[in-house]
Amino acid sequence: MSLISVQGEKSTSAEIAKLTELTNLGDPNADVILFWDDSAGQIQHLSIGSGLSISGTTLSASGSGGFNFSDSETPSGSVNGLNSTFVLAHTPSPATSLIFVVNGQVLAPSGVDMTLSGTTVTTITAPPTNSVVLAWYRY
Repeated sequence: MSLISVQGEKSTSAEIAKLTELTNLGDPNADVILFWDDSAGQIQHLSIGSGLSISGTTLSASGSGGFNFSDSETPSGSVNGLNSTFVLAHTPSPATSLIFVVNGQVLAPSGVDMTLSGTTVTTITAPPTNSVVLAWYRY
């Protein structure tokens, strides 16, 4: 096999093999992304899924997929010094995205300062009367 010369530099046989591999992929007759598939150990075409498009050299995403956010939500529940159960408007997803704050203090999750079950937050200690209770989370 003869070596290809580019700007006076000779290509190695490994480089030529990769160029051959690229050439053998052929024209997919569609906009695709070229990527290295490590599990297959080779270069492949990645098909463009729904909500994605290629125009020139730009990859664009459209649609409403992904997460929604609840920022500075006031959960329902009495703040009277006795109540420790509050209900969120949505179920946090993932649950670990929940940041629950009482009077500016972030409560620790996993039963330390509070627990979460669906949309229900139960604090270990009831917030004092007239406390400001807020929540931030993805759903």
